[in-house]
Amino acid sequence: MNSGARRCLVDLHKYFCRIDSQEFQVRYSVLSGFSSLRRTLAKDKTISELTVIAQNDILNWSLAVCEHIYKLLAESDSRMYDESIAAYLYCLERIDLSAAYKVSRRVLHMGGIWWSLWMSRYIVKYVERIQEYSDFSSTEYINTNYKTGDVGAMDNSLRRNALSTKFQTAKQDTVLHSVELAFAS
Repeated sequence: MNSGARRCLVDLHKYFCRIDSQEFQVRYSVLSGFSSLRRTLAKDKTISELTVIAQNDILNWSLAVCEHIYKLLAESDSRMYDESIAAYLYCLERIDLSAAYKVSRRVLHMGGIWWSLWMSRYIVKYVERIQEYSDFSSTEYINTNYKTGDVGAMDNSLRRNALSTKFQTAKQDTVLHSVELAFAS
């Protein structure tokens, strides 16, 4: 792992602390609808910075964010982190749609997390709509051919960097599966 990747993972802890804070939860819990949540997340400085640091190492960034979401879901009262989980899903959607889809499918089976469920439904419906209208069912294809649309804009250079190779996708699937198993028990 290069020094940029190590720094990316070290920096993530700082962002996790900010996003998991009560201040963040309160700020987002008062929003009136899903559209206002997405607009507010799009303007949030912490969220923007978190997605920018992903440029250093997309794969490890995605895995670390997924692992953190699973950790929050495993908490005895995951409802405390509803807004945080929604924010992480929002970030994943922008950087690694394949990982966002996989995590969102897991979140859909959770209870009591309002904004996270809305974000998960949005991501799953978006990906499944793409799958339905294309002859490709692979989330790798979707991630590789992710278009700016109703999901929102992402910098083109970041989008190009986000394209993973088949090896990285297979590695990610394996690691995500092991992370899921670890938090399922």
